[in-house]
Amino acid sequence: MSFSLVTYMQEKNVGHLKICLTDIELATENFSEKYIIGDDEFGFYTFYKARLNHFDDEKSSSVEGKNNDERSKRENNVVIKRVNTRNDIGEERFLTEIERLVNVKHPNIVTLLGFCVESYEMILVIDDVSNGFLGLYLGDNCSDVRRTLTWEKRLKICIDVANALDYIHSNMKDKKPMMHRDINANSIGLDENWGAKIVDFGFSAFERPYHLNDALPQRIVSRKKWYRAPVRANTSI
Repeated sequence: MSFSLVTYMQEKNVGHLKICLTDIELATENFSEKYIIGDDEFGFYTFYKARLNHFDDEKSSSVEGKNNDERSKRENNVVIKRVNTRNDIGEERFLTEIERLVNVKHPNIVTLLGFCVESYEMILVIDDVSNGFLGLYLGDNCSDVRRTLTWEKRLKICIDVANALDYIHSNMKDKKPMMHRDINANSIGLDENWGAKIVDFGFSAFERPYHLNDALPQRIVSRKKWYRAPVRANTSI
């Protein structure tokens, strides 16, 4: 575990979100392929669907002053996000995502239910997106599953994503505005009611950066330029 992550957990009091690696391995049968529901295009992480005990976020107001054993927990369907490469970039993204998700609470943004940092593993546990990710339903090779995505559902997804972005850009009350900086079809999860939830805040940043291209690895910027707003692609705004 990196020093920065240890320091953050101590300062921010998020120890109650820690989940043992053995519990995650048991829930996924040692990360069996049959539990995989998606991954990112660069191979940074893999998503698994499982059922797991985790901190009960709905009763979060009652955790103050209690130790980890006394805090409310419940078993639920969850998504396990496993970082595939443990290096400086992977650790930085992992820490950034924890920092961002503990600062946001919105129905169209995934909730951080837990995390695990043991041995060489770095894992986030987020709420369930039982219908997978939007990228699974788009593209030339997705004609069969694409029929599931009716125009009514597509409109709902667009509105949900817009609401989430509006929230992090300008409606986080006493918190600084945030930019996600990696919105794409694979960072939009779909819950059981086809509601959209934004995931993957590893490249996000508070406030508006003036030189976004310098903040992201160049290969990611160049391969995802079609997701950027035209005003961002053509200017330094």
